Amino acid sequence: MTAIRPENLYQEAIAFEKAGNLAQAKAAFQESAKIFFEQAVQRSNHKSYYNAGIAYYKLGDYPKSVGSLKACLQIEKRFVPAHLLLAQIYQWHGKDKATKTYLLNVLKIDPNHKAALGGLAMFYYDRNQYDECLRMLDQSLSLYPDNSYLKVLKTEILAKQGNYKESAIELQRMVKEDKGFVEFNNLIQSSNQNQEFIQTHKKMEKETQKKLKEFKAKWSLAQEDPENFAPPDPQEALDLSLLYLFKGNPEQAMKYFVYAQKLKNDQETVPS
Repeated sequence: MTAIRPENLYQEAIAFEKAGNLAQAKAAFQESAKIFFEQAVQRSNHKSYYNAGIAYYKLGDYPKSVGSLKACLQIEKRFVPAHLLLAQIYQWHGKDKATKTYLLNVLKIDPNHKAALGGLAMFYYDRNQYDECLRMLDQSLSLYPDNSYLKVLKTEILAKQGNYKESAIELQRMVKEDKGFVEFNNLIQSSNQNQEFIQTHKKMEKETQKKLKEFKAKWSLAQEDPENFAPPDPQEALDLSLLYLFKGNPEQAMKYFVYAQKLKNDQETVPS
């Protein structure tokens, strides 16, 4: 009788998982983990230890997953996938030092690793370490300039640091040059020929002017008499940003997006 290959069991487990057959998926993952681990021990094979680590990870057995992954790295210390999965497990368990260590390990092996650069950027962002986050973002964007998500994240951090002008410049550059934003804006512009869109656009224009008038009035009063008048709510600025975006005016949309971030930051720094 032919022995069951652990790779086949693992693929079967994945198929069960995707189909929603969780009990069958769990049984297949357990069996594949057992076989992978036995194979790893017998052959002293780092990939088998790694595969066992993934299977235990899928089962939610993190201690065994960590043990298998570390065993993998004892054999092949430069095996990047094991470092990345360990970083993810430690991050979920709130172990910052270990998370950072394994992400940095990846960059020591491959300084241009996309997932590690992005992971470290988010690691620093979540801990309000914005200077370090920007350093990672700049490094990542120099290598992967088409990543729109990282571009938006950079503008948000600049705004959080109070660099609103620089944030607005970055946003304006992005909406003019980024393929996704350009295509979206072109779609909006081409829709202007559609009669139904024209009617919707007119209603949107009326709503935008109304909201803009209210926003400017609140902003002006708050500047003149901040003790008695509150500035606009961040959501009001965000509403204007979205209205301008769907009107096909990305520059104004980004301007009010930055305003929204500034207002949000101002609220957070007011003593309770």
